[in-house]
Amino acid sequence: MALAGCSQINAALSKQWAVVNFKPDTTVSTLLKVREACSHVPNVRPLGPPAVSSELDVTYSVRYQTSKATGANLAALKSCLQRFSAVSGVSFRDTGNKD
Repeated sequence: MALAGCSQINAALSKQWAVVNFKPDTTVSTLLKVREACSHVPNVRPLGPPAVSSELDVTYSVRYQTSKATGANLAALKSCLQRFSAVSGVSFRDTGNKD
């Protein structure tokens, strides 16, 4: 039983994702367009939008699950995102990040 627990912990610790930030005046329709346009990258899966409690609580970001992505996959994602002027940046995170 201990091994099953360790593998679950290792799986949780190896989660990685990309956070794509957009300029403040970006429309939701543009966010969705970018999300879809770059969803073809192998081993990179767009995550659902974050929960929004009100119209004032909109976050200008899109997230992609990248735990199985290679360096080449991440480069392809970044290259795809750079085609859109609404994208202000992308950061790669894992469960070790504090923020």
